[in-house]
Amino acid sequence: MAILIKKAESTKEINDSLRLRYQVLEESKKNVSKIFSSTKKVSDFFDVYPDTINMIAYDTGRPVATLRAVPYEDPEKAGAEFSKDEIDLLNLIFDYSESFNQMKGVAFFIDIVAISQDYSLNDLLIKSIFKGLLNILATKKVDSVFFNAPKQFEDHIKEIGFRELASKFNSPSLGRDITPSFLDIRAYYDNFIGKIK
Repeated sequence: MAILIKKAESTKEINDSLRLRYQVLEESKKNVSKIFSSTKKVSDFFDVYPDTINMIAYDTGRPVATLRAVPYEDPEKAGAEFSKDEIDLLNLIFDYSESFNQMKGVAFFIDIVAISQDYSLNDLLIKSIFKGLLNILATKKVDSVFFNAPKQFEDHIKEIGFRELASKFNSPSLGRDITPSFLDIRAYYDNFIGKIK
């Protein structure tokens, strides 16, 4: 099994990511919007922003995992990429604005993780796609990342270095328990580089 994990950059890779999101929603037996059903892709306005990062994992050419990270910024700042309403959507599940206001620097928010059912228990794949994203964010000098972690990813992200910002709770909009989580990417990167030396 040859798994390739990379940043989705070409039109094909982005479309593979959007189609895989749809496939995973279908596999989960959740109601899929008719808008998505017509295209067999799941996308929204965050996908058109230039700083949005999609990661994609392929197993011998077949897309098997994807995740998306979007910039998380204060909409009150001059030149903010997103409007207040768009940031409010990111805060719909858990309001990260208080934590964000106590930080300095640039933050991203992992808002979509979709892993094909056949690979949903592949620990190495799951950790590797998160680490691939974190390495890209570190090279972009991003300081931190937020993530509403579902139970299935809790152990993986803790091992990477995420910490809980609040207690686990049930999110009615997601229909599952989530744990609001945070990672200081600088500390992650320093630890990662230290292990290489």
